[in-house]
Amino acid sequence: MTYRVSTTDSRSYEIAQYFLMPLAFFPGLAYVYSSGIMPRLEMLVQKFKERQQYIISIALVSLELILFLMLTIFAFQYAWVGFVEGVAFSMKGAVVPYYPVLFVIPAGFLLLTIEIFFVLLRNIQTKTAQLHISVNNAKEPPSM
Repeated sequence: MTYRVSTTDSRSYEIAQYFLMPLAFFPGLAYVYSSGIMPRLEMLVQKFKERQQYIISIALVSLELILFLMLTIFAFQYAWVGFVEGVAFSMKGAVVPYYPVLFVIPAGFLLLTIEIFFVLLRNIQTKTAQLHISVNNAKEPPSM
């Protein structure tokens, strides 16, 4: 569009900033965490004895649980304030509300908190030192 008309759409940045970025990033946060591609301390922890690995993994996962639970609570409070105040942005003279998208952020953090809680439960039940639950354990479907 920019090349045909030789002008830019001034509202495209606002749409990307207020709608597309939160909708693209936060819902997939729990899946990315469970896939194991986020940076971890596994390489350092593997150098310790098995009992020390277990204690360190429980401590790290517990700390992550507390931090992401706090992020969930604070993000929900921010979204609620935005809902009550009717937060919006101006786009070409019109006021567009974006407070409904603010609730996607605490939902993403809540899913991540649930994932971390299950990791902590699995570590306690199996007495293993895992920092994530692998989603790739399923058998591959037969190829045709």
